[in-house]
Amino acid sequence: SLQEKEDAISKMGASVQGDGVAKEEKEQVFAELMFLSKSFQELEASLETNRQNYEECIQSFEEEAAVKEKLILDLRKELEVAQKKISSLESQVSDLTAELVEERRKNEHLTGVVSSLRSEMDAIRSNA
Repeated sequence: SLQEKEDAISKMGASVQGDGVAKEEKEQVFAELMFLSKSFQELEASLETNRQNYEECIQSFEEEAAVKEKLILDLRKELEVAQKKISSLESQVSDLTAELVEERRKNEHLTGVVSSLRSEMDAIRSNA
């Protein structure tokens, strides 16, 4: 943790002071330690910011995925309904086609009957 690092830096500072090292060297080591400590704090802050950004991105992607999954489910339901309608319409077309064929057959038969009756009427008129 940050507190442990600061404690270690303080101990190093105390150790350096007790060794009889020249004041100038002590100040240089202390300045370097302070710089490293500040750099470490900045790195920790940067890592925390990155962690928060990544978590927000992950949450955003998860929310987007949930919306898309719901959309897919809705589209699948719509597709199922549409397929049932298509099946129903195909059945109706088949029934109507069969009726049309039957009606055409009846019309051909009736046309033949009418033609035959006309021929008989023409024959009766010509004989009368």
